[in-house]
Formats: sequence, structure tokens, C-alpha cells
Amino acid sequence: MEFGRYHGPPLELADGTSVRYGDPIGVLHIDNARARQVATSDWQARGLREARADLVRLATWAALQPAERRPVAYTGATLMGPLARRIGFEARSRPRTARTRLDDWFLRWLIARWSPRGRERLRHGRSALRSSDVWLSHAALQRRYGEAALAADEPADGARAARRAVERPSRGTLAAP
Repeated sequence: MEFGRYHGPPLELADGTSVRYGDPIGVLHIDNARARQVATSDWQARGLREARADLVRLATWAALQPAERRPVAYTGATLMGPLARRIGFEARSRPRTARTRLDDWFLRWLIARWSPRGRERLRHGRSALRSSDVWLSHAALQRRYGEAALAADEPADGARAARRAVERPSRGTLAAP
């Protein structure tokens, strides 16, 4: 995770969290080498399990941070917006700028480079892969993956699977904070 400050117009997330200019944010990145290990025939299920476990670790870390240093939200750009939604992020389409097109090219290149069948997946996709910005507020992170969610053991939020993954620590898919 990269720490940064938000530099856009005021942003209202689905849970009511406001992200304002200058607010601390966490920019999430994928650990490419780890993602390559996950990219097997059952990559979606395995990737979701790994991501949920990483989010449990992130929620644990974030809960220990002083409020003034803790990110108000976590964000990233991804070609896998539908998968990100399944683990609690909200996905927003990105304006079609030169920067976005460059990001899209780079993200497609990463798939071709790091996924064993990446080039094949890109050739046989159903539509043009366009990136989206994904956001998860600190409050939503704690609600889904924090201590209370793990105690409730809510299978719909993946808490049970995430707890098992945390009990068997690994170097997750997301780069560590």
C-alpha cells in the first residue's frame, strides 16, 4: 500500500464517507509475483480468498493507527471492478483521458505478463477491458473485515474464509502496508 493524499474534487462514497482534497488515502497495489502464483485454473476463487485475507490484515493494521494518520479510504485502479465489488469495494468508471488509456494499456500488459494464460484471456474477452477506480472507506473496511465482522463470522462478507486465511498467515496478494 502506498500512502498518499487525495487530490481530486470532493468524493462521497456509498456509505456516506466524504473524501476531501488533502485527506489521507491508501493506494492499494497488487504484488505481481504473488498474483502470478494465484493465477491458476481457479484464480478467481483463490484470488478472492487471498484478497479477503489481505483485507482482514489491513483492517487489523488500520484499527491500530491513530485517527489522524489512518487513511479515510482505500483506492486503486483495476480492470477487475466486478471482482472488487464482490469484496466490498465500490467501482466507478474513469473518464477516458490519455492517462486512463495509458493505465488501461499498462494493466492489460500486467495481465499478459503475470498471468500464465493472460494473453489468451485478453484475446478472448467479452468486451474491451477498461479500468475503474475502486474505493473502500475505512468504516466499510472495519465493518466487513474488522474484529467485529470476524467475531460475527458472517459468511456473506467472507469473514469465515478470511479468518481461516489469517490463521494460516501467508504473504498476501496485496502489497503489505
